[in-house]
Amino acid sequence: MELSLRQLFLYATAKRQGKHMGKPGQDEKTIKRAIKLYNERVTNGMSVNDIVKAKGVPRSTLYAKIK
Repeated sequence: MELSLRQLFLYATAKRQGKHMGKPGQDEKTIKRAIKLYNERVTNGMSVNDIVKAKGVPRSTLYAKIK
């Protein structure tokens, strides 16, 4: 993922102020696939931990998108 000039500027400004920048956002397709697996977990036998590991989506992101 390549950062735009504006993102680089904001990142440099935040670093100068001693702030930490979060991880880049997750791909929406990946999140939708993880949600689909979550909704089908009764039939596919996958646990939330399995879904998180398989799709690389943080558990907090998965739960936040489900709500």
